[in-house]
Amino acid sequence: YSFRIDLTQDLDTIEEHFSKTTKQRIQKSLKLETEVEIGTKEDIKEFYNLMMLTESRKDFVSYNEDYYETLYEIFNGNKNSKAILFLGKVNFNKTISALEKNLKRIKDQISIMPIDNLSKSAKSKLQELEKQRKSTAEEIEKYKEYKKQYGDSITLSAHMIIEYGNKSWVLYAGNHNVLSECYVNYNTYFEHIKKCKEDGIEIYDQFGTIGDLSKDNPRLGLHEFKKKFGGDYVEFI
Repeated sequence: YSFRIDLTQDLDTIEEHFSKTTKQRIQKSLKLETEVEIGTKEDIKEFYNLMMLTESRKDFVSYNEDYYETLYEIFNGNKNSKAILFLGKVNFNKTISALEKNLKRIKDQISIMPIDNLSKSAKSKLQELEKQRKSTAEEIEKYKEYKKQYGDSITLSAHMIIEYGNKSWVLYAGNHNVLSECYVNYNTYFEHIKKCKEDGIEIYDQFGTIGDLSKDNPRLGLHEFKKKFGGDYVEFI
């Protein structure tokens, strides 16, 4: 069983099939100005470290670092294939700057509202703006603390994609245990969907899911996550 996305569709159509939650989380990640970069062989160690974190969290068995390095070399040594390493990061300076701009925009909106004789709808709008102002200010302080703790940036997601012929597979995905509220994982998926489409890939395979959809299946959460990207649920012989 797997989920497969038809990349011959235009990107807008592909996005339309994303779940509402997925669209919102990608937008949240973009508003925080998270970054997705294509890594090199030198980034395999960082990828491996995130795979180890994911292994301990999700209770599955991974491989050693040499395995990933060898796989990367083999697929990039063949003219018909490619192994691409995607790194999803938070640059705290960029994120804080984006939040500060948003805070200024909210304060500007509050400042032009009349103080007296507010209509019911205006009062409601003012309350919502005040709520946004408070939560954004709190977010800024939170990311400043993160910067003290982790430095200028941190890699939260590292995914290895294999392209072969007209197909691609999301072979491995490692994610950090922290800052899940940045939804970097979602943005990283979106970026490699776009990259595979740009590379002329026609079928994007999310590399396996379950056939048993009972609620007590420990892999159901992973199935539901992959399902959110709107691919076709495929059963192979």
